[in-house]
Amino acid sequence: MIYIILLAVYFIACQVVVFKVDRVRKFINEYSAGKIVLYGITAIGLGTILCMALKVSWILIALITVFECSIISEKYRLVFQDMEKGRKI
Repeated sequence: MIYIILLAVYFIACQVVVFKVDRVRKFINEYSAGKIVLYGITAIGLGTILCMALKVSWILIALITVFECSIISEKYRLVFQDMEKGRKI
């Protein structure tokens, strides 16, 4: 039960970081959605390899996945927002 609560708090913290930190916003605006997804898959893969090498629990992979999903969802939210306004994507 405590893991679920901590993951929920971490998810909210990731959303705040994605919205507030300029470096992350610049990354989201600079790259296309495909590249961001590719970087996310790469980060999750490297996290998996790191967890297997260090014999760490699954929690590191879950944390990386939640953060990457926050970044990807923000990118797609911005893309759909531009699409609704009629801008070329």
